Parts: sequence; structure tokens; C-alpha cells
Amino acid sequence: MIGERLKDLRIRENLTQKEVADIINVTPQTISKWELGTSEPGIDMLIALSGLYHVSVDEILKDSLKTHTQKIQEQHHIKIGLIVMYVLLLAIAITINFVPYLTADISVFELGMIDSWLDIQRPLIPVTLELKSWFFLVLTFSLPLILATLYLVEKKWLGSIVVTFIGLTLLLGQQLSMLASPLFISPNIGIILHLVYNVILIAILILLITIKNWKISQHIEAHPKTWIAFVAMVILVCIMPFSFIGGGQFYYFTIVEYVLFVVMMFIACMMLLKDIKKIQIPLFAISSFFMLILSAFAGIYFFNTGLYFASIIIFSYMVFLALSMSEIKDVKLPLNRVFLYVKLLFEVLILGTYLYLYISAGDLFSNLHGGYVEIMIWDLPQPYIPMIGMVVFAVAMILRYIKIHKVARYLYFVWYISHIYYSVLIYINYPSYDYFYTDGILLFIPTIVGAIYLFFWFIKILIEKRLFKLEQIPA
Repeated sequence: MIGERLKDLRIRENLTQKEVADIINVTPQTISKWELGTSEPGIDMLIALSGLYHVSVDEILKDSLKTHTQKIQEQHHIKIGLIVMYVLLLAIAITINFVPYLTADISVFELGMIDSWLDIQRPLIPVTLELKSWFFLVLTFSLPLILATLYLVEKKWLGSIVVTFIGLTLLLGQQLSMLASPLFISPNIGIILHLVYNVILIAILILLITIKNWKISQHIEAHPKTWIAFVAMVILVCIMPFSFIGGGQFYYFTIVEYVLFVVMMFIACMMLLKDIKKIQIPLFAISSFFMLILSAFAGIYFFNTGLYFASIIIFSYMVFLALSMSEIKDVKLPLNRVFLYVKLLFEVLILGTYLYLYISAGDLFSNLHGGYVEIMIWDLPQPYIPMIGMVVFAVAMILRYIKIHKVARYLYFVWYISHIYYSVLIYINYPSYDYFYTDGILLFIPTIVGAIYLFFWFIKILIEKRLFKLEQIPA
């Protein structure tokens, strides 16, 4: 392209865009457009540029045509490479169905993702297993077909990158959790092929980025904090499944941690796109909310299960996420909009806590004296209070969104007072010196989040009053 040729000639002459613009009497923006290829110089400007760069007009146009031809050839080779890789992915997906996947302990239930802990001193009885998860079998088989359709048929370049990344993240989380499982003994051909499948997906990502000619090196120079944080976050996420050991037991990387793995990887990659103005505010809000969730996970792992290494990894991830967020510029929101985001995030967290407690139906507390007795959600005193509270809270959310604010506020008030009462009731019945808290600690989350929300609300009122007083002061 002529733009790239002009840029190369300018750099060869050690000139800036402004210096070239001043010499030939145009604006620096015009030079930038020529070099980016969004517009092209006329014949008179080409003559001026040829004199400035000490080449003929024919040489500029010939080299530009040659460069364009080379690019077409490169893209053709890349397309052939993508077709070969899609075929390889499909071949691996078919083969995985007919080969042993890995060797594990016979006590395996749901490979690598089960809700329990395991004594390190257990006897090992090896058994060869095949991959039986329909979700991952279908994902492995369908991914090359979807990618081939998106890029080769529909020409959806960005869609191909997004689907490749999502598929890679889902498969990587599954494979690392299996390798990290305390029941894992040795790999077989199946999981080795699946890891090769991941490597091919990474190669496809690189080729797709090459086609678009992204200036990765320039982006790294412009945003060093972002890239340092990105590499660190990806490494930490990949290590996390292997960190689940504490208190003399191995803990399984459960389905909850698998979802956390996928979201952590997604957030790390999304931070690379924070220069896009349209997504800066949502990305900042989502990242802030996600840090709140991560802090809850880190606290539970550290204080409740003794998973100190896992909590340190999550805390380190939060540090690098904050480092990446520090480069988001011009994120300025009105106070009311900020508060609206905070309120929405808190509502989602509370509703998610309720749903988890009732969907998982796991043990909440364990009696530390007189035998190991697990307390389930249906064993709690007055169990109808949190159930009704969840319904009242959901109704209040709906009313707020349809702008029936007075009724919504009343329902929020009733819900919070009832939940404070229930939190006190739970703590009296299950004191920490008699009971080991597992999922039961989540029963206190709505009360704690509600208190934090009231604190934010109080701060908002104080800021609004301060701003109002400043507005009344005559200039």
C-alpha cells in the first residue's frame, strides 16, 4: 500500500509527520491519513514527496504496487494455513472420541471438578478413563466448523478471533483443572491431543491478528502497564488450578472455580481493548465489580478453607488488574450514574448469592464437637426468611427498573431489616467456636453488602450537599 511506502520513506529520512507537513504545506493530519491509507496524495503532492524523499514518483508507485501484491500473496498463504489448521482441529476432535484420555485414581467422580476434599495419604488405584463430558466433546468438534464458517465463508474476522479465544479459554480451564486434580495420575494420548488442539488455536489467533496487521509492538510501547498486567494475569490464572491445597488436604477445582477461571481470563483480555471509547465505562464498572467478587473469594479461601496459595494468587491478580485499570483514561461519570452502577452491581451480587445457596444446596456449617454433623440449608431455623427475602428483593429490583421507586424502597427496607435479624439468628445458633463455616458464610453476604451500599449512599448524600453549597457561592 502507498501509505506504508510513504511512512517507510519518511522514517528513512528521519522526519516527523509534522516536519513533512510543514515542508509541503499540509496539516500533520493529512500526512497521517496518507500513511494510514484512509486517503491518498494527488499527483502534485506525490511530486513534492518524491523530491523530499529523494525518489521518483514511479518508484513510490511501483514499490507500493509491489507491497500490495506481496500482501495479497501473504493473505492467500495465511488462508491456506488456516484451512490446514481447521482440518487438523477436526481430525483431533474425532480422534479424541476413540482414545484413552488420562489415567486417574479410581475414586474419581466428576474428573477434576468435584465438591469435596481428599486426604493426601489416600491409596492410589489407577484406572484409564476416556473423555465423557458431552459439553467438551461437542465444543471440541464444533469449534473448527464454526471458525471455518465465520472466516472462510462469512468473512467475519473479528467473530473468528472472539470464538477462538472463548473456545481456547473454556478448553484450557477444563484441561488444567484435570491436570491439577488430586485424582490425576498420568496423561494419555487423549489429553495430549487436546493440549495440541489448544496450541493450534493459539496459532490461529496469531494468524488472524496478522491478517489485520495489528501493530502489537507499538501498542506494547504505548501501554507497557497493560501488557505487563495482561501477561501476569494470564500466568496467574493458569497457575490457579494447581493452588488448591491447604490444611493437609487437596481441594478439587470445582465448577465454581472453573467459571471464575473463565471470567478471570476474559477480563484480562478485555483490558487490552480499553482504548476503545465505547467500552471504557462498562469495562471500568465490570472490572471494579469483579474485584469486589475476587476479594470475597480470596477471603473465603484464606479464612475458611486454608487455601492460602489460592488466595495469594487471586490477590496478586487483583493487583495487576488494578495496574491495568490505572491506564484507562477519561472515565468521568456523573455522580448519580456512578451510584447507579454501584447499586446494580450490589444487586447482582446479592441475587447471585441467594441463587447459589438454593441451587447448590450444599452443607453450610459443620459441627466441630460431638461428631462431624453437616448442616444443610433446610436444617436452618426459620428457613422461610431467606427464601421470602430472595423473592422480596427480586420484586424490589423489578419495581425499581420500572420506576415505582417508593414501593421499591419500602421493600428494600423490609428485606434488609429481616436479613439483619436472620444474620444475628444464624450467628447465635451456629457460633464460630462450635461450627466450621463452609457455604454458611454466604448467608451473611447480603447483610454485609447492604451495609456497604448504605455507606456509599451516605457518602453520596454528603458529596451532593457539598456540591450544592459550592454552587451557591457567588463567583
